[in-house]
Amino acid sequence: MLRILSLLLLIFSSQSLASSWPVPKSIVMVSPDGGVIARLHSGSFPLDKPESAQMSIFIWNEQSGYVLSERYPLPYRFAPAKFAVNDNGFVITVGKYVAEEETGPDIGIFNPQGQQIQSYTLEQLFPDTTQRQQLIAQSQKLTTEWQQPQRDDPQWYCLSAPEAMMNNAFSVRHELGALLFYVDENPFEIHLFDGGCP
Repeated sequence: MLRILSLLLLIFSSQSLASSWPVPKSIVMVSPDGGVIARLHSGSFPLDKPESAQMSIFIWNEQSGYVLSERYPLPYRFAPAKFAVNDNGFVITVGKYVAEEETGPDIGIFNPQGQQIQSYTLEQLFPDTTQRQQLIAQSQKLTTEWQQPQRDDPQWYCLSAPEAMMNNAFSVRHELGALLFYVDENPFEIHLFDGGCP
């Protein structure tokens, strides 16, 4: 019961990402077993004092509830478009949606201490130009209420958040299939099939 109450407090004390970007916001994601909470804080808007996005990791403790374990900067000017956390505290960040203002990778994976252990560009993920153009063209139809007013650039992934697969991998779905990223130094895998997005 204490875990549920603590989780609700963390979620409702954060603000949802909304169409008012770019202003400071935060959003919470929970690991599949509920033992880890990741809170994303966007970067600051003032151009004279820019601050990058931040990630805070909370670990469940039986005596004191969720306890702040790590807080670290992300290589994004404002925030990644999507992210997820697994049961071991690894975080994956996906996509960019503030165009030129963003500086982070299309895919970034961070260990529980906040070190970026993997990063990929869309060109690395899909080196075949024809396939990449097909993916982006098919993704143009994917929009959300809070993304659409901000930019018309298509996203290359499905609108749902990444899925934590076990404790050593994340799955990111896209229109052509899915990408599987491992956190134990294995290379990513690409799975192509019809109807990748639900």
